[in-house]
Amino acid sequence: MENITRRLFLRRGASVAAVSSVALAPVAAAAMPRPEENPELLAIGEELKDLSAEYESAAQAKGEARARYHALVPAVPVELVVRQQDVPWGLAMSQHEVDVDGRAVYPTRHIFSAKVMEADHNFRWHRKARTPHYRKVLQRLCRVAKEHEKAVAEAREASGYDPADDAEYFAGVELAKLAERCAKVRALTVSGLFIKAGVYEASIKAREHKDGLLGRGGYLCATDLVSNMMVVAEAVRP
Repeated sequence: MENITRRLFLRRGASVAAVSSVALAPVAAAAMPRPEENPELLAIGEELKDLSAEYESAAQAKGEARARYHALVPAVPVELVVRQQDVPWGLAMSQHEVDVDGRAVYPTRHIFSAKVMEADHNFRWHRKARTPHYRKVLQRLCRVAKEHEKAVAEAREASGYDPADDAEYFAGVELAKLAERCAKVRALTVSGLFIKAGVYEASIKAREHKDGLLGRGGYLCATDLVSNMMVVAEAVRP
């Protein structure tokens, strides 16, 4: 009887200990000191708010300037579009059509360019190789191209596109610099990881600018973010 009583006591004692350990686990986890976020990263988070707002404002202003440009710019005169019968000489006297951002327009067209036609090597070659009639045609095309290019330049200036483009670019550069700084600062909490993710997202938007320079900061920030996630996960594990 005594042995049975001792066994029951030990069994009940073990059960109570197990229940107590489970019940106290959350309390112990709550009592564990949690790391505070890196003050430098918190400061970066505050900077991100301001720089993101500046970039969004600059991007919106650039979009409005682009719309004004398209409303002002004249259509390309039909005679400046290189035709099939103008190949191959027409290709030597023209350039790909591009939009206000300098990107190729699709479907692709070649447009006679006064700058290209006035190049010394082109005029020398055509004076020797062609008839007087052809030279008159070339001179007319050059004159029309000059008039069109002048009208395009005036529309570009009146739209305010170039200053808006510069403002967006430099706002993006500041975001890229912030991303590079952010990549050098370790997050200690999940909140810090969210700050890093926000910087990465903002730098990706800035990367849409035609200059690839703005992608470096985002790349560094993203690479660091992945490794930093493992460090924070280990630190906050109960």
